[in-house]
Amino acid sequence: AHAAAAHGRTGVTHVLVKNGTHLRAVDAFRTVFGEATRMVFLARDPRAVAESKLRTRRPYHPWETFAWGGAIHAAVRWNDYAMRASDAASRWPGMLVVRFEDYVAAPGERSARILAHLGIAPARDPAAANSSAGTYAIPAREAAIHGRAASGALDAASLDEWRPRLGTRERLVIERLCREGMRRLGYEAPAAGPAALALPFALEAARTVYGTARHATLARWHRWRGTAAAGRGADGG
Repeated sequence: AHAAAAHGRTGVTHVLVKNGTHLRAVDAFRTVFGEATRMVFLARDPRAVAESKLRTRRPYHPWETFAWGGAIHAAVRWNDYAMRASDAASRWPGMLVVRFEDYVAAPGERSARILAHLGIAPARDPAAANSSAGTYAIPAREAAIHGRAASGALDAASLDEWRPRLGTRERLVIERLCREGMRRLGYEAPAAGPAALALPFALEAARTVYGTARHATLARWHRWRGTAAAGRGADGG
């Protein structure tokens, strides 16, 4: 209601926020919005997630990919989200964990479960509901990364697209760092011995150090450019 009022909307009963970082504030959300708060964590195999983030450029920061810190960066973040979501689900009925792979296999069943969890009645005519869902449109900059979502189609073949694309070094690191989160969410995580992991971790650690330094440097540079441009504008230059 507060968010809707801020945007001049009335009669709003549900507000959807898509942001994985909110998993770090589950208890705060429950305190502020009450026990009626509902969260849905849509999980996907971390190897598929990491492969996508390693090659996909950020739409508003196109000089770097989402996983600017390499496979370690992507794996640590995925495992953090998975652990937080599974912990919350184990102690609070307001958290629902849904695997993307299960959703693709049975979209109707999973959609019904999600709607029931959110307290939303399913539409009698889904096609009509989709055509009148509102004025939201994917921003132009994000169209390239949300093309499949915009099409409304679910492609089961896409579930395994990561396999030929993800390097062995990256896969070994991801499987090791995400092992517990994968176990909790029902993903198989092959175990590799220390000898097989030593070189991949050394190489990915170097990639993380370089990527983090580059990320921080470019962030400062672009902030400075923005500040400088604002200053020139204020001076009429």
